[in-house]
Amino acid sequence: MLKYKGYIGKASYDRSINMFEGQIINATVGTFAADNRADLKKEFKKTIDIYLEVCKEQNVQPIKPS
Repeated sequence: MLKYKGYIGKASYDRSINMFEGQIINATVGTFAADNRADLKKEFKKTIDIYLEVCKEQNVQPIKPS
């Protein structure tokens, strides 16, 4: 489990593509992927930061994590 700014991510390794794939599980925000665990954590945080920035730019209330 990954946690950042109240959002929780869950990831698994897909051997068919040799990558970790993840999704934010407590809000429908986005998905993320990387080929190693260190980058997976970075991509998780990046996904959330981009989502929050886009919401701010578009003057839209972001989905709050539950």
